[in-house]
Amino acid sequence: MDKVEVLKQCTASLNVISKDELYSVCPRKESNEETIQSWLDLMMPSNMRDQLRAALAQELCFMSNNILSEHFVVKNRHLKNHDHLTILYSILVFALEWDCFEIASAIIFLVDRAAYRYGNCNQIMKMVDLILQLQPDTHTAPQVILRKARLMKDSGDLHGAMQILNGLIKKEFRWDYKTEKQYVNVKAVCVQIKGQIYHNLGLWKEAIEYLVESTSCMKSIEDYKGVSSSQALLTKCLAKLTMEDFMAMKMKYSLFFNSNNPCFEGYKLSLEGVEILNKLNNVDNLFSAKHQLAGNECLLMFANQQKTVLQQHDLFHTIIANLKICLALHHDANLLKGVESFYAFNKCVFVISQVLSFSRLPQDRCLSQYLEHLSIELYAHLCSCPDDRNLDHNEYSIKLMNGVLKILGLPNLKGTESFIKKEKLLPDLSAKKHKFLIPDSSQIQPSKTEPSQGEILPKANSSSKLTSSTVPCNGKHGIKLFQPKFPRKYVGLNVNPQTFYSSEESKSRNDDSDNNINEQVLSSLVDISWEAVSRGSENDQPSVENFSIVENQKDPPEEAEMQSVNRSAACSTSLVDPATFGSSSDLSASDNSSSIFSASTTSLFSQETTESDDTHEDKIGALIDVNTPEVHEQFAELQIGESSASTSSSIEYLLNWKLPTIEESSQSSYVSRAHILTYNPVNNKWQSNSTLAFIGEELQLEKKGSFRDVFEVKFLHQDEPLGRYVCKRYRRQKDTICYMQDIICQMVAGYYVTKFNEALANHSTKFSVQFLPVAHLQLLTAEGVLKDWVNVEPFLHGQFTKLTNNWSYVNNTDVDFESKDLATALSHFSYVKSKGALMIVDIQGWLPVDNSGIIYLTDPQFHTSCNFKKFSSCDHKERGMEKFWKEVHQKCNSICHLLNLERPN
Repeated sequence: MDKVEVLKQCTASLNVISKDELYSVCPRKESNEETIQSWLDLMMPSNMRDQLRAALAQELCFMSNNILSEHFVVKNRHLKNHDHLTILYSILVFALEWDCFEIASAIIFLVDRAAYRYGNCNQIMKMVDLILQLQPDTHTAPQVILRKARLMKDSGDLHGAMQILNGLIKKEFRWDYKTEKQYVNVKAVCVQIKGQIYHNLGLWKEAIEYLVESTSCMKSIEDYKGVSSSQALLTKCLAKLTMEDFMAMKMKYSLFFNSNNPCFEGYKLSLEGVEILNKLNNVDNLFSAKHQLAGNECLLMFANQQKTVLQQHDLFHTIIANLKICLALHHDANLLKGVESFYAFNKCVFVISQVLSFSRLPQDRCLSQYLEHLSIELYAHLCSCPDDRNLDHNEYSIKLMNGVLKILGLPNLKGTESFIKKEKLLPDLSAKKHKFLIPDSSQIQPSKTEPSQGEILPKANSSSKLTSSTVPCNGKHGIKLFQPKFPRKYVGLNVNPQTFYSSEESKSRNDDSDNNINEQVLSSLVDISWEAVSRGSENDQPSVENFSIVENQKDPPEEAEMQSVNRSAACSTSLVDPATFGSSSDLSASDNSSSIFSASTTSLFSQETTESDDTHEDKIGALIDVNTPEVHEQFAELQIGESSASTSSSIEYLLNWKLPTIEESSQSSYVSRAHILTYNPVNNKWQSNSTLAFIGEELQLEKKGSFRDVFEVKFLHQDEPLGRYVCKRYRRQKDTICYMQDIICQMVAGYYVTKFNEALANHSTKFSVQFLPVAHLQLLTAEGVLKDWVNVEPFLHGQFTKLTNNWSYVNNTDVDFESKDLATALSHFSYVKSKGALMIVDIQGWLPVDNSGIIYLTDPQFHTSCNFKKFSSCDHKERGMEKFWKEVHQKCNSICHLLNLERPN
């Protein structure tokens, strides 16, 4: 790393001011150290100077919560054209230029959170690397090292992040902890970030174990902000757990979880997190907003599980009231300069539009479509921003945000004048958008969307090509009806996968396998989940005798009575109100929830019979009152789309409102409505979320795949708002079912890898393995027509290596012997674990550079037994398994012996 080049880059990107400007306030002293110290002493506020002294004395591992990020963007009283952050950046650059590394490290500690908030972290971390390169024994605060780990996690360098976290736990970085409590706090944050990594990898049960540990640890040292952060991550994990997995976690952590529904438990934990933050002073509003948003997404899932329309509607009122509070926390435009803050604002708007889409009232559902379009425009603005810069708001983006707030009855943002640039609307995304988002008409398939809230969809006409004005579906009696105005919305609950792929068999085509096999595309998804394999093994599946690893199967517990939320919560001015939440008898068992939930509150949802959709319809009121002159004025000011209504009624305006065309919309053609589908490999269940997606440029990879291209992708429901994701698309586009089959393959392989790592836990090995989680993204037109489809997974840095293929290849040359042995042992293990039902092959991925740690894998294939339908053209059935035993894995290696894996006769 060249010092001059790094400083040159940082000077340009951080808008560093000149030394002469600094000298104008305080002249140069005898030494460089004295000059820097005099600048800091004279120009920085006293609370910031105190933090710098504490950092130099190694008294603080983490900066005090009394200094918020927004304090750094206040104008300096000596140099009134610059804020504190710009001046600190400038002093930092000059400290590095003069080799004052200790004080530079202390300045980095001071600006760390503000740099993360306002988008300059990457440049700051380059300076950290430069310091540790030029003077490795420089004292660097754990907060800064943890930030480096978090950025590595976000950018896909999971190996590097884990290495840093383990190094901090082992005290490999130079820092003198003054008390044991300080070290315990750092260790707890390391465990928390590990939990976040496991969550992003789709290992939610494992993530919960880390997060429960970090929560308990942080409670013991009274780090309540850390407790709140861990609970927010737990909320995300609980939203994705099956009922069986949740009950297992509840049994294991009986003092921690006490609800009978994972979605409600997630909502409850988010409320507790908000209550904790409310008791702390000077906490960034972003933390509370993130908690509320995640919790109310859980509550929306819970609402859609209820039995009656009235029950759902009461919960919808609660969710919208809570999300209004969430939006109101972003009261100043300066708070929305950071990418993460703006992401939370935008997603909040989108979730409100989702809630409205489930209403029975036409005006709510029309408002849903209107707000969704505003969310699309805002998301286009977010996607146009470089990852390492602040959002450059302009007249149009400010107008959109204020429009949303005014429609919801909230005040306009403060401090908007400095962001307005009248010469420019939203940044152009066309250079980032790849052409494949506009597929040929021959590629367009119908979105087999289920009727929503009683609406009927037209039947497909197989003899005609689809256009953007028709939405085919399997309607009754083949009657062609009017186009639906509201496509189906999803909120992460189980769905029928047939809704999302064509059940008609396609014509014979080349399926691009290793052996160029030509066969028909599969007409249905093959179930190779753990439950299906377990059922098959009880019958005529091939088996291996004397297998030493036994899976204990238990009957799933009965689904307990769901928790409830009283409708009066919607009228509450506070998100947390003890009197408004219902609970079952077991809720009072935990001291953690007794301050929020009352066991005596009557449950709304005690009815056991399901009411019809029309029951209590006359009691349902609008979720958002738009019938005001202010809202109608806002519609006229925004000028989004058009309405044929001639009256001044906002309701009439919405009922007659039409989406703008692509030509009229500035950016919405580059951001697509979408469905993101995830798969559970244990029980063969699919879940779907409605979302927004933007697909950018093709990645220029050193090793390019033979059959697929890889692109940058962003979608509103990605696990990490600042994380990098990629999507893969077959060059010769395949049917959606092929993409979903790929997901089944990779996620089932991930399940067996989890069991493989558990079996290795008691043995000393340099490596472990993990498959990346993958999901299916379907891109839709405004009318709900499926226009394109890809699979998405986290982006990873590192060296990509093929270890085995699906036939006879094994890498014996350019990999460490243990990584090769792990690959063949994993194939062996999957065969034994499934009792001969399947075998994971074609193992490839990212190897750690230091020849130890986690091997992250992707794009596996399966050979399956005769008891299963052929999984894909790469599935060579028993013939492929026999090839593996004879040519790839002729004899067992040390890992096979460690696990007592038996070979078939």
